Amino acid sequence: MERMETSQVSTYKTSQQTVLKFYNLLKACAGPLGAFHMLRNGCGGHVTLTSTSSRLIPVMSLSRPELKLVASSVQSHLNQYGDCGLFMACSSLYLIKASLQLDIDVATLSSLYEVFVQTLDTYMTLPDSDLWIKADFTKLDVLIAYVRSVVRSKSFATLNDHECENISQLIVTAFVESIPLSHVVAQGPISNGVFVLGLEKRHIKESCLHHGLIIEYSELSSLKGIVQLSVKTAKDFGVAGDKTLMNVCIKVALVTCSLSGDLEEIIDAVYEVTQKNCDDLQNMIMGRMMAFSEELERLNVGLVLCQKVIHPELKTLFSSKGILYVERTGLQIIPYLQDLTGAEPIASFIQISGIRDKIGKVTTVEHLILAEKSFLLLTRTQSSVVTLVICEQWEERLSELKASVRTVLTGLHSLVKVQKLLPGGGCWQSHCAYQLKSKITTKMKEISKEVSCSNGQVLSALSVFLASLHNWVYAIHKDPVQLLVDPVSYHCWKLPETSLSPLSSDYTHCCCGMKSAPKSCMENFPIIPRHESASFQSVALDQPAEIINNSLHPKLVLDNYLASKEALLRSVFTAGLVLSIDTYIFEKY
Repeated sequence: MERMETSQVSTYKTSQQTVLKFYNLLKACAGPLGAFHMLRNGCGGHVTLTSTSSRLIPVMSLSRPELKLVASSVQSHLNQYGDCGLFMACSSLYLIKASLQLDIDVATLSSLYEVFVQTLDTYMTLPDSDLWIKADFTKLDVLIAYVRSVVRSKSFATLNDHECENISQLIVTAFVESIPLSHVVAQGPISNGVFVLGLEKRHIKESCLHHGLIIEYSELSSLKGIVQLSVKTAKDFGVAGDKTLMNVCIKVALVTCSLSGDLEEIIDAVYEVTQKNCDDLQNMIMGRMMAFSEELERLNVGLVLCQKVIHPELKTLFSSKGILYVERTGLQIIPYLQDLTGAEPIASFIQISGIRDKIGKVTTVEHLILAEKSFLLLTRTQSSVVTLVICEQWEERLSELKASVRTVLTGLHSLVKVQKLLPGGGCWQSHCAYQLKSKITTKMKEISKEVSCSNGQVLSALSVFLASLHNWVYAIHKDPVQLLVDPVSYHCWKLPETSLSPLSSDYTHCCCGMKSAPKSCMENFPIIPRHESASFQSVALDQPAEIINNSLHPKLVLDNYLASKEALLRSVFTAGLVLSIDTYIFEKY
């Protein structure tokens, strides 16, 4: 029987246990060696296999309010930045878990965490910071390294080095080709310019890039092979009606309302009618749709793209007039169709007076057969919209790879705004942790006075904050080995070194590959602590270590700057929000 129950976050043991379980579940997915989870709704249904946060978080059925709050915050971050969802969730959950064990009031903890994260935010934003590297678009090697880092981090994709390199180059090529020319585009694009089409039961090496947009076309059977299409064309006089630039084009109508005659546009009510009234209403709807179709014919439209269903009588009419039609395009592809054709969505067939201004155009329409399915390839001269065809043998692995590609594309577009990347493999977290420790211990008295707390409380809170970063570094690598930190760059180093050094056998490189050092120096590198400790020992050596920049490492690991920095900020905010909730009410079954 359903009843309401109240509880306090700070004292309810079940709350602490669920936070710990959720943290361990998500932490296990981190890194290229991470585990993948199989999820299914308790009532049955589709089974999801994934280790990616963008697929993992939405399919999880959470009942605890504190977990729902964390998951909602992570999902909001992923919707905007597309990456670093696992890092944000694990950091936030660790802060919640460890903070509940401290004998410090929540307000003081939240204030201290806010000081810590703002200190890091300021440091990461400095123009002369040693942390981030510039993402120069003239050097594609850096972009490919970033793409490769994201794709390789998805353990369920299971790509070998050759496949990972090929798909990374293909993604970068698609991104570069999708950048619109400034003198062609009058206004900003609606889509990201790269439509990702997944083909199942095909090897990944068959993945390819097409200029234009590929949409499924079930009206033609793939068994007949490629068919030469006959499409009504029109004259295109170019810019401002200049007849010297006249070309032949295919006019396009992009319809987002239903053309099935189901009355969804006319009525939104339930009432009783006689059979005669129903027939009259149906005839009226068909008359309006026929008038709409005749208007499209008068405007020389050669291609009708409908997001929903088209009535059989309209299909017959379109075919008789030489108009090609595609139904059930779906909502996801509409922005790409707008960018490709220049058409505006027609949301109603009732008002036909302003349709002329909403008509777009394409240059060619070709029939394609991919994976034994029939498709149309729409192209338009000077359009930058491309279709990236991703192939995989298994449905779940294809979904995982498509999610990775969308994450990468979101990250690449963010580089247009802020051309910065962070060293991956846990190196930027390690660097930030030791920089923060140095800065906070230097101004301990000022912080204690500002927050009205003791130095011991600052140290305890700082220990938890640093441990949230250190535990993520260990979560990425999974191996039961100790991770070290160098006293110069504060990057993390892994022992034993199993990969071959790009310099010589006497050198080893850090976890991101950007730094190299003699193996003899690593004997004196301090160990990165796994758990929080109020002890802060110096990491300086008697003799400075010889750290060499190695930015051309063949397996450089890079993280997205904007997504990482925002994930760090939001994780602290979310943890503080959960900790500040004194009492919550939830349904108990």
